[in-house]
Amino acid sequence: MGINKLLFWLIIAIIFGMYNMFVFLFGGERTEIFWWAYGATALAFVLLIPAYYIAYGIKTTMRNVFFGTPLMVITSVYIVVQLIAGVVIIGISVIEVRVVVVIQAVILAVFLIMALLAIIGRGMVQRTDAHTKEKVNYLKSLEDYILTLRPYAIDPATQARLDSLGESIRFSDPMSHPSLSDLEQSISRQIGFLAGQLGNPAESGRLFDEISALVEQRNRRCKMLK
Repeated sequence: MGINKLLFWLIIAIIFGMYNMFVFLFGGERTEIFWWAYGATALAFVLLIPAYYIAYGIKTTMRNVFFGTPLMVITSVYIVVQLIAGVVIIGISVIEVRVVVVIQAVILAVFLIMALLAIIGRGMVQRTDAHTKEKVNYLKSLEDYILTLRPYAIDPATQARLDSLGESIRFSDPMSHPSLSDLEQSISRQIGFLAGQLGNPAESGRLFDEISALVEQRNRRCKMLK
């Protein structure tokens, strides 16, 4: 990632350098319009720095790249639009200063709004992702616990039911929602009861049925909440 980051900033430096060469060689007189257009474009390149580190962080990881790409796409589009607008305004030159200011302000405002929306959206997705991971870990811990009970089963039929229960939990919906907490607590509690009743076929059979029903009920509720 370090080499890629270096190459990225090198490309940006080359683009900005070429832009400077073009506008200062062919941009005509250094009027107020010129400096407004040039300043707005230079600001776009400056804003790329915080946008990059907000998107990808100091240490670039695949996770940061995944969540930060929308912000970087918005920033890249902003720079391209501003580059084109800046060159056109400098090229025309016969335009009122206040019109130039309004154009540049609108471009900047649209970028800032879109960037903020991207940051808000990323935060929401990251929170959902964290909840989903937490739920996956919860389901995995239940499955692992059920597997540890297998040696204590007194007959093959009970072992088979433990395997079946573990499989149904493994393939349960990993969705996270506060309304699922009561069912999940009941599942955990009933599995705890089951651990103490593996030597009692009648009671363990009843608990297997109850836990399976609770798992199915949770899966149905997950579908309803989507």
